[in-house]
Amino acid sequence: MKNILVVEDEIFVLDNIVELLESAGYEVESACNGEEGIEKAIKLLPDLILCDIMMPKIDGFGVIKAVHENPKTSTTPFIFLTAKAERSDIRQGMELGADDFLTKPFLPAELFQAVEARFEKEKKIAAASDNRLKELTVNLATTLPHELRTPLNGILSTSQFLMQYYDTMDSAEVYQMHETIFTSAKRLHRLIINNLFYSELELILADNDKGRIFRQSVITILAESIIECFKEAAEKNHRLEDLHFDLIDGRIMVNIEHYNKICSELADNALKFSDSGSKVMVSSYILKNFYILAVETTGREMTAEQIKKIGAYMQFDRKIFEQQGSGLGLIIVKRLTQLYKGSLEIESMDNTTIVRVAIPIKHEDTL
Repeated sequence: MKNILVVEDEIFVLDNIVELLESAGYEVESACNGEEGIEKAIKLLPDLILCDIMMPKIDGFGVIKAVHENPKTSTTPFIFLTAKAERSDIRQGMELGADDFLTKPFLPAELFQAVEARFEKEKKIAAASDNRLKELTVNLATTLPHELRTPLNGILSTSQFLMQYYDTMDSAEVYQMHETIFTSAKRLHRLIINNLFYSELELILADNDKGRIFRQSVITILAESIIECFKEAAEKNHRLEDLHFDLIDGRIMVNIEHYNKICSELADNALKFSDSGSKVMVSSYILKNFYILAVETTGREMTAEQIKKIGAYMQFDRKIFEQQGSGLGLIIVKRLTQLYKGSLEIESMDNTTIVRVAIPIKHEDTL
């Protein structure tokens, strides 16, 4: 049975709402002021809070702020009850995390509709979370062990071979063995670093204060720095001649290390999932207060479903294309752009794939 907390300072209204909700089969608790509402919310952990805005001492805005600042109730759905639905009140409420507004007086049917709609949405969110968790579990079980074993097996087998036959090998063969070990170690190191980076990034995204601090960063992006990043990746893949650039400078609101990570992952992804000898076009421009970095490749396409399902440890068509990597690259880019209120867009058709990253530019630089 769902538990609902109603916070309302008008006793007659409070009693009516409680009676209506109980008649519909809900378990209902009540509070006649904001202070009591905060105390009961944290103690009882209700499934939903209905709260009046205009109350003495602590108003509804104070209640939602206190409730959502507490880790135990930070995600509790919240519906405001208000005798006036002015735009400023609605905007302030939504900024504080309100899910809906009910303007008093309201009909019983309107109350039930708002409550049921909220619970139905929570049910869908929970189902979606369960599906994502199952998908992540499957991806971890199938992808990560392989990605860990492959470079580790390379290190173990090559080093064992070297120990057994080093006295029969010439210097060139010994160097080649060491190079194989080093390459495998770098692959394993990158996998570990990306996993740690992704975990830390998720913690930042879950902490509004930390996210706000990062979003205060402002850097000047030079075309030369982007070119350097892509050339470094291209050299490793012997594809320098495939790169083409059309870039501009810009001042954007992002942490420098995070932007370097975005560039390196885009470069790695573009060169890994396009054919050697095919063109890789890297361009940038300003559009609607965003600095856009676009990478266009030819060869393999991504389906709409694959683009939609980009996530951690997700790989596509491994049976067709031998891939290296855990599938973290693009989801790291996507989550970084979300941290800075930007976006990641992927367009794929006619054997051409374009990945666009949008990051807000500094306000005084907007056009």
